[in-house]
Amino acid sequence: MKVLIIGSLPPPIGGTSVSFQNLVTDLRDIKEHQFSILDVGKFRKKRNQLPLLFKSLKMIVSSDHVSIQLGIGALSLWGLVWVFFAKLTSKKISIRRFGGQLVFQQSALIIKSLELIYKNSSFVLCQTLNQNSEAREIGVARAIWFPTARPQPLEFNPTFDPKCENFVFISQVKESKGILLLIKVFEDLRLMYPNIRLDIYGPLFDGIAAKQLTGGNYKYHGVLEPIDVNQVLINSDVLVLPTYYEGEGYPGILIEAMLLKKYIVTTRWKSIPELVLDAALLVEVKSDEALQSGIEELINDAALKSTLFDNMDVRRKRFVQETQTNDFLKALREE
Repeated sequence: MKVLIIGSLPPPIGGTSVSFQNLVTDLRDIKEHQFSILDVGKFRKKRNQLPLLFKSLKMIVSSDHVSIQLGIGALSLWGLVWVFFAKLTSKKISIRRFGGQLVFQQSALIIKSLELIYKNSSFVLCQTLNQNSEAREIGVARAIWFPTARPQPLEFNPTFDPKCENFVFISQVKESKGILLLIKVFEDLRLMYPNIRLDIYGPLFDGIAAKQLTGGNYKYHGVLEPIDVNQVLINSDVLVLPTYYEGEGYPGILIEAMLLKKYIVTTRWKSIPELVLDAALLVEVKSDEALQSGIEELINDAALKSTLFDNMDVRRKRFVQETQTNDFLKALREE
C-alpha cells in the first residue's frame, strides 16, 4: 500500500516535529508499505501556500492512504482540504493528534471542521487518553491511544544513584514552561544546597533573553539538537519541567528521561499525571513553594528516589518508539 504521511519535520525543534521525525525515521526500514513524506514545514511562508496545495494534491492522487499528522491549528484548516480531496479520489484517511488540546476546547467553527475530519477518517491516533475518549464521543470509526514515544537508548544500563546535584531543564524556554519560576527556586536554594546546579537548554520565547538564564547556580547553554538530548540527560541527575503550558500533551522530554531512568520533577498539569503515573515527583503548578519543596524532598529522601527509580522500569516500556511504530503499522493493516 502507498501511504502518504503529511507532517512537519524540524526545524524548528519542538515536541510535535521531533515526534513526527522519530516515526518517519523508524518507517524508513519498513518494507510492508511504500511510504512517502510531505514535510509541510518547508511551506510555512504565505507565498508557499499555493505550491503546498498543488504538491499535496498531486501526492494524494498517487497514494492509497493519507495520514495527516499535524498540530490542531494546521489540522483544522489543511486537514479539511485534504480530507475533502482524499474522499473525492477514494483515498483512505487517518489523523494523528499532537499536544493536549481537545476538540471541544476550540471555537465553534474549528470544532465543526475537526468533527468533519474525524468522522471521515479510518482511524484517529490520539496522544492522550482524554483525546482518545473525546474521539470516541465524536464518533470516529477507530480511536487509538498513540502516546509520544522516543527511541530506546542503546548501550546504556542505568543503575541506582541517589545523587541529586545536576539538574537540567530541556524544553522551549518560555514563561508557561515554568522557567522563571524554576530560576527563582534555584536562587533561593543556592545557600542551603551549594552543590546543586541547573543547566538550561532550549529555544527562547516570550522575550526571555539568554542573560536572564545565567546566574550563580544556573546557566543557559542554547538549543540542543535531538541527537544530543540523551547525552545531556545521562550527564544529569534530575530533569525538572514545572510546566503550565496550555497546549501540553505528553512532553517528549519526560519520556526521554524515563527511558534513561532519570529522576523527574514536574507539575500536576493536563495529561502529565497519566503519563508519568508514579514514576515522577509531581508538584502543584505556578507555585515556587511547591516546586522548592519537591526538589528538596527529592534531594533528601533516599527512599523516595529508590521508589521512583524502580517505578520507571514498568512505565518507560510503553513509550519506546518501536512500540509506537508497530501500533501505526497495525492500524494500517486493520483498516
